[in-house]
Amino acid sequence: MNKRVKEVIVAIQNSKIVYADTNLNTFVRILKVLEPNTPSKDTLKRHLDLRGFYYFTTDFGTAYHICRYDNPNYVGLKRN
Repeated sequence: MNKRVKEVIVAIQNSKIVYADTNLNTFVRILKVLEPNTPSKDTLKRHLDLRGFYYFTTDFGTAYHICRYDNPNYVGLKRN
């Protein structure tokens, strides 16, 4: 993984990746377009910080698995 990427957040449905992003704000905004019943950013952040994953089911019974993968080689943005 690129050393400048801190984490990747992934939405999985039926064992297939539906969407992935490196920014939680963008991830939630786009996922809400795909699935309007997506939990709030604060709820996802709290569960991802605590466990690294979160499960939720829509009103129609579709199950989603949200995972966060941290980059162990992350060095951040270097400023000169």
